[in-house]
Amino acid sequence: MSIYSIIKDGYSLVITNKKLVLLFWCTNAAMAVVLAMPLYSMLADNLHQSSLSYSLPESIDFLWFTQFMYIYEGTLSKLPLLTYCIVGIYSVIQTFYFGGMVSVFSNRSKNHISDFFYGGVKYWSRFMKILFISLVFFT
Repeated sequence: MSIYSIIKDGYSLVITNKKLVLLFWCTNAAMAVVLAMPLYSMLADNLHQSSLSYSLPESIDFLWFTQFMYIYEGTLSKLPLLTYCIVGIYSVIQTFYFGGMVSVFSNRSKNHISDFFYGGVKYWSRFMKILFISLVFFT
């Protein structure tokens, strides 16, 4: 197989499975919202009635930034832990999705969403072992 035919076949598989693309996009968007909401709520709480909020996009006020870091020091120190937890949950979910993708893309006649989830359940434990082995080498 040439690279062109591989890309063409892959593109046609993705186009025929638009529901899976939507599922992946929604999962990514949900995880991004979970990660962004704590910082957004702190900024909204600090700037919602401040005249500084209008001038902040133009130039950063380092006195405000120092004050913000001091006020939310406890909350900001928890953000790395939240990020690690979300990355762990995201990895487990993506491993499940990868099992579904393998089952759907390997058998073109079974491309329903139920086959996707069945394949995710079927291959999840195998791919989790691979994920744990790769994490050992990564760390």
